[in-house]
Amino acid sequence: MKKSIVLAMVILCVSVVASSCSFSKGTRNTDGTSSDTFSSEDGSVDKLNEGAGSGSGRDISPEASSRVPMTPEEIASLAYAVRWFDYYSREKGIEWGLEEEICIEEFPDVLFQWSTFSDAEEFGSKITATTDQGTEELYRESAILSVYFCDLTGDGKPELCSTASFGSGVVDYHIIVYDYAQKTSYILMDRMQYDYILRSDQGKLYIDKYAYSVFEKETPVETGIPVIKDGQLLFVPIA
Repeated sequence: MKKSIVLAMVILCVSVVASSCSFSKGTRNTDGTSSDTFSSEDGSVDKLNEGAGSGSGRDISPEASSRVPMTPEEIASLAYAVRWFDYYSREKGIEWGLEEEICIEEFPDVLFQWSTFSDAEEFGSKITATTDQGTEELYRESAILSVYFCDLTGDGKPELCSTASFGSGVVDYHIIVYDYAQKTSYILMDRMQYDYILRSDQGKLYIDKYAYSVFEKETPVETGIPVIKDGQLLFVPIA
């Protein structure tokens, strides 16, 4: 089983603040000071629009628009994925007290925020979006371990794609995809049967499917891609 989440209070707030989505890299501390450290180890957030057109990896030229529409599977297989953060892939897991913020070109007036919370009734993490109209919560879970931006619908606006975990004793891992443009949430979950973990490889988004186990995960039983089809989030195995 993945190492348990470290409940350590860390006064670190990682921030990527954008003016018209021209990224300014920096770390904002709770005392208001800042440094030049950026949270993404490979700088992948800077690559959000490199080689990806309007956010997807497909041809969106006028000539392409007249072609036969692509299937959801084709859209997903060509979609370009960019990691915002991925705590699942880090040995230390989530450190409680972190906050992350980002603005992307496709939603220039929106500041997306990830944060942890703990109160008398529950603890976990959540994704919110702040505009000049205020802040709204998009989704929450016991732990939101990652967010990737990837256009799975083919509308040119990337969805927020997350690996999340639920439970404190019997913990499962599942996928949440949030379509901010349509304010629609999708979940891929098979509690106590299979665990689903997102990862990216060379700009593509994949799901590793594991047989459920309370012990550390080793080899996935299948690898596939996330596909939104007929109003559902599906796991489609790759050959």
